[in-house]
Amino acid sequence: MISRRRAAQILLYLSAVLILVGGLYDLLTPSPPPHHLAFLGVSAQELDPRTASLLSALLRALGGALIGVGVGSVYLDQPRGSARATGGPPWLWC
Repeated sequence: MISRRRAAQILLYLSAVLILVGGLYDLLTPSPPPHHLAFLGVSAQELDPRTASLLSALLRALGGALIGVGVGSVYLDQPRGSARATGGPPWLWC
């Protein structure tokens, strides 16, 4: 039987990986995704180049932020033992 702590750790790792994959997708998308174009009601050829550039820049910014959140989640989920037992700072004693 898997412990609750181990199940929670697996879920946290899985969510961190999915966040990283989503961030990489947003960061590496060369043009606005089709669902964004569908929402705007235009095709890729009808889209103003400035609007396409703005959408791409926003996606890159979102991708970078998601990658940071994913990396931070993986780092914080690493087992380190009790901070109290290892003499860590009091704000980590949980």
